[in-house]
Amino acid sequence: MRIQQLHQGYSDVLPRSRRPETPTAAPPAGTQPPEAGSSAARLGAVGRIVAQYDVSKITPAELSELAQKLFDAGAISAAELQELLAMRADLENAGLTADDRVDLIEFYRERIDRIDRKAANGSPAERQELAAELKKLDWAEKLATAHRYPEYLGMNTAA
Repeated sequence: MRIQQLHQGYSDVLPRSRRPETPTAAPPAGTQPPEAGSSAARLGAVGRIVAQYDVSKITPAELSELAQKLFDAGAISAAELQELLAMRADLENAGLTADDRVDLIEFYRERIDRIDRKAANGSPAERQELAAELKKLDWAEKLATAHRYPEYLGMNTAA
């Protein structure tokens, strides 16, 4: 899931290689729905998947389901699937059970704050740990955006 410069107003949940050539929107009256397997149909499926999962109150089990469904829909690569599954491992390592609800964005913001406070000297290992946590926070923010605005999947919109 590569959403370039999310904080600067761009959003997209599909890698460039899987994006349709034109943004998706509601089809004009009297037109046919997208063909099964088309880019528009795939984006609609991804939107329906992401709309089911709110990362502000997600369980580790739901995070795994979301990751697997996105992978099965072709929205994320195998490497990206592993990144999302590693996030579930973080939740479990923090003591959450499979059914405990968590705000994923807040979870990673707190982890980043802890790392940032102890990483005053900025050793290479600490910078690497911070970068990994920032990437996970980025995932959580992208998923939250896609959940909130599934109709905009596949579109790049400037703020």
